[in-house]
Amino acid sequence: MSAIAARAAEGRQLAVGVGLNLSGAAAEVHEQIRAMPAVEFAAATVGRFDLVATVDSHRSNSLLADLERIRALPGVRRATTWLHLDVVKEDYSRKHWGLAE
Repeated sequence: MSAIAARAAEGRQLAVGVGLNLSGAAAEVHEQIRAMPAVEFAAATVGRFDLVATVDSHRSNSLLADLERIRALPGVRRATTWLHLDVVKEDYSRKHWGLAE
């Protein structure tokens, strides 16, 4: 799959999902998450988490430091993490929404 090849080509082997439960103003946390280079994807959600994100790195110690920075953000009440073992599908093309040319 192209997503796996792209990750491998960049030397990024580790990807972790993060589900955040927030307290207070979510906009401030969103801005801080958006500014983090290691955060590859982030989305506000409805359901178990207020925000989900994907954090990636080529080294586990860098990944751990990034996760600790996220956990320490003011407004983050709880952070749940999981390891992405294999990307089954990752397709952000607009064809799925009828927007492709």
